Amino acid sequence: MVTCLGDSHDGIWNIIAQLLPDNGKREVLDWYHLVENIYKIGEDKKRLRQITSSLWRGFIDEALELLVTCKGPQVQNFRTYLTKH
Repeated sequence: MVTCLGDSHDGIWNIIAQLLPDNGKREVLDWYHLVENIYKIGEDKKRLRQITSSLWRGFIDEALELLVTCKGPQVQNFRTYLTKH
């Protein structure tokens, strides 16, 4: 098993996809880029801490659930980003 750490740039993941089969790799989005995108959604600090905490623990579905009541295009962009990566 090879662990591939990268940012969200599709070029990185496309290269990795060509090099290794799906069952031979684990793709990991780096924390810096993930948090950078969380703060773009513009929610209050308490909500951002809850989302960040959920993601740190690996609870992606919980983080997505916390985003359900949030509004705005940046929130939808982050949901798409999180689901994709």
